[in-house]
Amino acid sequence: MVILTVTGCSPNLDVDSYSSVRAVLSEQSEAIGLPLDDYLMTSSDESAAQAANFILMNACMEESGLEYELGKIDWSDVGGLPDRRYGLWSADNAARYGYNIPTDAAVADAYATVDEKSEDETYYNSSMNCVQSIDAVPIIRADYEGDANVTNLTEVATRGVSEAQQYAREQSEWDAAIDEWHQCATDAGLTVDASGDEEVWTPRLPATDEESRVKIAVVDVACKSQVQLIQRLSDLEARYQAAYIAENEARLKTLADAKAAALERIRSIVAQGGS
Repeated sequence: MVILTVTGCSPNLDVDSYSSVRAVLSEQSEAIGLPLDDYLMTSSDESAAQAANFILMNACMEESGLEYELGKIDWSDVGGLPDRRYGLWSADNAARYGYNIPTDAAVADAYATVDEKSEDETYYNSSMNCVQSIDAVPIIRADYEGDANVTNLTEVATRGVSEAQQYAREQSEWDAAIDEWHQCATDAGLTVDASGDEEVWTPRLPATDEESRVKIAVVDVACKSQVQLIQRLSDLEARYQAAYIAENEARLKTLADAKAAALERIRSIVAQGGS
């Protein structure tokens, strides 16, 4: 999920011509597919890139007789982080986890093991050397600041993502959809703090009562589903992104090629085990 801020939208974009464009939603994984995903890594892509880089880390550490557990586990079913730019919206996740983000036990254990081992100076120094020496797969996303080359490469898409978010918030449909969700939540006995400059995507929650938090989550998601909140808001972003792509297709091609190359390299690293 990427939330960015810009000062204005591109002039002369014919967004109305793309009124039929819709975001592609996957409720189970809480994934929102938008047109600029053809040029930027999705959350699932980022997870795959991270897994590939962990494999490279493990191969590097093994040269020193050490192991990097994050590079030894199976990431194939882990997937990306849920996209909650508009709050929780999976009915299944709400019922099972409340507002918590589902975690994979094997991944959590691997992180804990690496953290514990990193307390050893030799292990820590070896891991830092490997971080510097591996040819890591770039994370091609709009808000990535870890590599100046990637930041420069993604600049045109970053602007499109940012402008689409601003455009969406300026539309009457944005306010109408949110008002309908607020009304549904209020009618169901929930409290949404709607005052202030920033949108609030979660009803007021008890501090420690997890059972009550889960019940609120279920009602919250049901209201979002009833008024089609996620679809309506993400469609606004999707339409602007489609219009933006049409005006910037030539500049975006280089980025599309870079993403394709990164995904191919991920497949190669996974197949070869980092060798």
